[in-house]
Amino acid sequence: MNKKIFYLFLLLVLVGTIFGGSAYLQTVFSQLTDSIDAYVSRHFFLGAIIFTGLAAFSVLLGPFTSAPLIPFAVVIWHIPLTLAMLMAGWLLGNTGAFWIGRYLGHPLVAKIVGHKKLDDWLAALQPRLSFPLLLLFRLATPSETGYVFGLLKYDFRKYLLLSFLAELPFAFIIVFASDALTNTGWASFLLLLLAWIVIISLALYEFRKKFQNGKP
Repeated sequence: MNKKIFYLFLLLVLVGTIFGGSAYLQTVFSQLTDSIDAYVSRHFFLGAIIFTGLAAFSVLLGPFTSAPLIPFAVVIWHIPLTLAMLMAGWLLGNTGAFWIGRYLGHPLVAKIVGHKKLDDWLAALQPRLSFPLLLLFRLATPSETGYVFGLLKYDFRKYLLLSFLAELPFAFIIVFASDALTNTGWASFLLLLLAWIVIISLALYEFRKKFQNGKP
């Protein structure tokens, strides 16, 4: 397993444990949720647009994440609407990353994701662009890899399908894990985090195996 993924898993477990064992943090969460809910009640569409926009922004900038907002969203909008808005935002962000990569080129993308990381991704993908290999790549890597597909001038419709298939399982996991966290369903929370780690690890393993073996 990738060490970064493992450490992130431990961090999420630690945060979840601290939150679940702290009555103070739960009170703060409840107060913040009430405040956000009151705003959304007055500005429903604006609130939905802001959440969706932040989800899109999280795809374009790797260090930024919309994950801390999802537990609030689940309480306010419930699972189906939160899932729909999250997927819409992520796909919008993926679309933006693709067209930025295609039209603004390597120098700008390298500044966003880092020169070495970008060159490694391009070197891995340029020789073979088969759909199964690219799907494994998207499952195993951060969402901002959309820039790479734009640089490679990959077919946009196929890329959008790839992004949808790659993002959907993680959207389900993070939304249901947020619901489990706020309802103190610790077994479900941990199982969902474990499922997330397993999906990424298996995809990364299969991608590396196919790449090293020279398979398409």
